[in-house]
Order: sequence, then structure tokens, then C-alpha cells
Amino acid sequence: MSKKIEIFVACHKPSEIPENEYLIPIHVGSKRSKITLPGFQRDDEGENISDKNGSYCEMTGQYWAWKHSDADYIGLCHYRRYLSFSDQKFSNLTPDERGQVLVGALNKVTAEKYGLTDPGAIENLMSRNDILVCEAQDLSKVYTPYGTQDSVLKHWYAHDRALVMREDLDKVFGIIREDYPVFYKSLQEYLSGKYFYGFNTFVMRKDLFREMCEMEFAVLEKFEKMTDLSHYNMVLSRIYGFMGEIMFSAFVYHLKKTRPEIKVKECQMLYFEKTDPVKEILPSDEDSVKVVMDLEDVPSFLLQPALSTFLNNTDKNKIYDLVILYDKINPQYKSVYQKMVADFKNVNLSFVDAGYYYSTAEDLYGKIVHAAPIFLAQMLPNFDKCLYLHWNVLIEKDISEIYDFDLDGKPVAAVKDVIYQGMLNTFYREEYDFAAKKIGIRNIFDFADDKVILMNLAQIRENNVANYAVETADLVKKSDKKIDPIYIFNKIFAGKIRYMPQTFNCTIADCSQTKFFIGEAPLDLANAVKAARSSALIHGYTSDMPWILDDETDIEFFAHYWDTVYAGPLKMMFENHMSFRLNSGQFGQKFRHFVDAILPKGTKRRENVKKLFPRKGMFFRTIQKLINI
Repeated sequence: MSKKIEIFVACHKPSEIPENEYLIPIHVGSKRSKITLPGFQRDDEGENISDKNGSYCEMTGQYWAWKHSDADYIGLCHYRRYLSFSDQKFSNLTPDERGQVLVGALNKVTAEKYGLTDPGAIENLMSRNDILVCEAQDLSKVYTPYGTQDSVLKHWYAHDRALVMREDLDKVFGIIREDYPVFYKSLQEYLSGKYFYGFNTFVMRKDLFREMCEMEFAVLEKFEKMTDLSHYNMVLSRIYGFMGEIMFSAFVYHLKKTRPEIKVKECQMLYFEKTDPVKEILPSDEDSVKVVMDLEDVPSFLLQPALSTFLNNTDKNKIYDLVILYDKINPQYKSVYQKMVADFKNVNLSFVDAGYYYSTAEDLYGKIVHAAPIFLAQMLPNFDKCLYLHWNVLIEKDISEIYDFDLDGKPVAAVKDVIYQGMLNTFYREEYDFAAKKIGIRNIFDFADDKVILMNLAQIRENNVANYAVETADLVKKSDKKIDPIYIFNKIFAGKIRYMPQTFNCTIADCSQTKFFIGEAPLDLANAVKAARSSALIHGYTSDMPWILDDETDIEFFAHYWDTVYAGPLKMMFENHMSFRLNSGQFGQKFRHFVDAILPKGTKRRENVKKLFPRKGMFFRTIQKLINI
């Protein structure tokens, strides 16, 4: 196809862009932006409305394309939303009934899967069509603040003061009725229906694109003169973008109705959750000690004790490359940890979003267990070796001795896990049956602790990490309950683990439950753990609330833990969290008694409430968090 195609990708921040000559990233709102996006087209060059981006949203990019692009086909998409150019029909949809294909992360792998890197696919579609839009959404299935509605107009009216002002909608419709009476007739029919294209995402033949822009921006210019945004909030002030979205969708309907010769193709809409560019981390020095700390699935402040003890025990004569893995982390915590590390000139800190890699694996292979050690070789492609540390450890000495441990040809090294060996060895057989029959753990007495792992990442990469993802996905399919990541680690590396001395990762009995399981473990292992207590390089604990005392708590460890907390910058977070959990626990008991009183167990009333508020529902989960039930 010799005709020129330009599809502008509206971005307001650094974003991953699929490698495709027809996809042109454009920095919308660039005139007022405090950042520069290298290689991106700016929307403040030549004739533009860049300074109106706060209220016009992606339409400032559309305006720039209208005034400056001379391509035969002109399109617009967003850094998070793209049209799928693939022939394949995808079923992994968002749960909001809008029919968007939900993709975890935008990268080379997923961009290729969904047809975004194939110029030929775009050329083929445009050779047979005049317009590409997303599949029409059935708005009668989409939630609004006032429930579902049976028409496009009612759907938007139901967002009064949530997304738009109802009177603003009526003003725009009035302008169209006066200035574009033919289009207005189509608009009325369109608004009375229930299907909506939306998102200002399309590719159009140049003449149709210009016709749409002439109408849209003329209406918006007139509407802008009669609108005062000074009292609008952040969402409501985006009014012109929302109005443009409605007019675009109605324009497509109008063309299909009045000009049937125009060919309109509906494509699936892709929605990418993670779009930030991922930079590969490079070791600062070939001989540096490379350490990974895993902060997944727990509040971010819980890493402080592990980080503090690591930093305080570093060797000033050595260089350390420290990577913090996370799935969710508040930027303020990032800043705190960066400041902590800044005082140690021989430590280089980086952050890696582990969720980015899990989501890509799940997009390719299906649901997996988020077990970081299985995917570290992929997350850190430039690291040949690392010492992996879970968040719930206290480091007592420089970890170089562990880092220099001889792997003896094995891909990983770890200590035997006294807690899990006791759990699987106890007279309660449920956990053993699960491990043996569902996971395939053959020898529970080889079961290793995954809190401290020395890893030969180069060797693991040679074994093809993709195979690990496939195996974990297969285990999830077969399992009838959530799988602990430690099972995946032991399954994948069964027979490939070199066992380290217990002093390298000595488990502390931090509560009555862990003490019980240690008592159920093989005697030799339990004795080795006990002997390692006083000379351990690392102490590991199991509870996510090690500050709460019970009758079996190791008092010495408890005091040591709190000394570490109080020496760090986040002590108030620990105190507040402890107070909240303790108080909510007391409130939780009272709440249970109240529920049992008004909804007695076994009654029909109680069963009806269970159906109304299921355990997996948002209401129940919120109450559960508040009262710790």
C-alpha cells in the first residue's frame, strides 16, 4: 500500500511505544509540561491548542494532527489504549463490561501479540476500510453512579457531576442542533440507542477526519465561550475531551447511516495496565555484590528493618548493587529508601516492578504464581548472579560470605526450611497431601526456605525461563486453592538446590505457630536451627506482624526487631500499623458478636446476607480489612 498512514499516540509522560512506523508518539500538553519526551512529536508546534490540554485532553493532539498531518489516513490512540490490528479475537476482557482487551503490560512481546508491531496488518485493514474504530460498547451493561441505563443519553446524564455536567451536555446538543441540523438528527437517534464507540481512538480517511475535526472544534470553540470552568473539579474540567468523545462516536454513527458506501471496521480495543518504559538494570561493577530484596504483597514500610540491617553491615571496601522488587509501592517510600541508601556511597539502588513481568507471563501462558525467584533471571537479564532476600529477614553480618558460597554447579543455594518441613511432617495431613499430590513435592525433607537464595542467573537463563512460566501456569490450573510461592520454588528447583548452613538463614520462632512447626520438623534440622541462633548471618521470621507478642514469641528477637525499627525513619508507620491492627482485632470480636446476634448462624436471614455480600465481593473485603476478620 503506497498511501501514507499516521496514527498519533497521545502521551503526557514517558511511555512504551510499539515499534511501528505508522505509530507516532505525540506529547500532548507539551506547552505547559515540565518534562520533555525525546523523540516524541510535540503538540505545541505551529498552530495548536496545547495549553488547553487540561480540559481538551488527548484532543490537543488530535487538533495538531488536523492542522499539520497530510497523511492519507490519520488516526489517534492513547498511550494506554490502542486498536488491535490482529486478526485474532481475544477473550481476556476488562471486568467493566466495556469489551476492552485487558493486557498487563505494554512491551515488545505483547505489542507483537496484539498486532501493534506489524505495519502490514494496518496497511491491509486500511486498504479495505475507510474508518477503523473500537468495537461498540453496549452501555446498557456499563455501571454508572445511578446504575445501568438503557441509552447513551441516559448513561451520560447519569454521570452528572461525576464526569460531566448535565447542563453542559444540553448546551453542546443545542449548538449542534442550531449549527449542524442534519448531523443533529443522527445525534438524536444515536443518543437514544445503547451502543457507543468512545475513547477518541480511531483511524480515518483524511477527508473524513478533517470533516469531523471541522465540526468538533467549531462546536467546542462555541461551547467554550459560554462555559466557566473556574468551579469545576479536576475531572469535570476535562469537559471538552468528554464532549469530543461523544461527538466522535455520533459522527461515526452519522456516516454509517447517511453514507453507507463508507466502510467502517470495528476492532477490539486494547487496554494496557502498565505502559512505563522499562530500563534494563546494569551492574555498576563486574565484581559487585548483587543483592535483590523482595517487597511484594506487603505494606512498603515493612522492608525498612531488612534494608537497615543490610546497610549497617556492608563492607566499605566492597561495592553493592541493590535491587528492590515491588508490585505496588508508594513513591514516598521509594524516596525514603533512596535517602537511606544515599548515605552509603558503595551501594547502588534500583527498583524493579515485578508485576510487569508477571503480567506479561500471564498474558502469554495464563494465570501463574507470582514467585519472584522463578523469574529473576528474566527481570535482571544483565545479572549473572544475585543473592535474593525476602523482606522478612534481619541481616546480622556482611552478606558477602553467603554471596561467595560455592554453588557447586547448582543453579541455586538455600537452607532447608524448618517451618515447612515441620508443617508437612505434622499429623495434620491436609498440607502434605496438597504439596505431594497437587504440587508434586516428592521429598519433604529436601524442602528449602525461599527467604534467602543464592542464584546463578546465567545458568537459570540457559534452562529457558519460559518453561518455568508454563509449568507454574499448569500447576495453577490443577490447584483448587492459592499456591504459596515457596511451593513453586521447591517444585521448579527440585534436585537442583545446594543446601547452605543454617547460619546463613536461621529461622526465629516469632510466634506460637512457628514454634509448633519447628517442633514437628526432623530433629536434626530443628537442632541445627537452634545451634545457628547465636551465630547467624541472617535471621528470618515468618509473621507479617513480628511486633505483636504472644506466649511463644522470642523476646530477644522481638527487642532486636524493635531496636532496628526505632533506629530507622519509618518507626511511626510501624507504631500506627500495630495500634490499628490491635484495636481492629478487638473491634472485630465485638463486630462478630453483633453479627451473630442479628443474623444467627443457620438462619435463612444470614444465608440471604451472604448471597448479597459474598466473601469475594468488595463490601466484604473492605469490612475484612477494617476489622481484621
